[in-house]
Amino acid sequence: MRTELCLLALLVPVASLAAEPSAADKNKAKVEYQKGQKAYDLGDFKTALDGYSEAYRLDARPPFLFNIAQCHRQLNNHERAAFFFQRFLSYYPPGKAPNDKLAH
Repeated sequence: MRTELCLLALLVPVASLAAEPSAADKNKAKVEYQKGQKAYDLGDFKTALDGYSEAYRLDARPPFLFNIAQCHRQLNNHERAAFFFQRFLSYYPPGKAPNDKLAH
């Protein structure tokens, strides 16, 4: 019984992390993504990184990880770029990720 309670206590925080984002958070994420995309298009990769990172924080969609990786690549943060490309690829079966060839 005691072990079961400990396991339940560990699972509750994990379950809340996997919860679907609210509609408000999804809308905020969309706004942040758009800010990031505009900044990226203008070559302002630091601002783009901030926008994409906030979008991911609000709505943890794997494609945001690809965008974050691209910003790090443009900023010559190659280790960080590789980390985020790997995180992006980890959400898909091998060879099935969108932009798979670019992320390797």
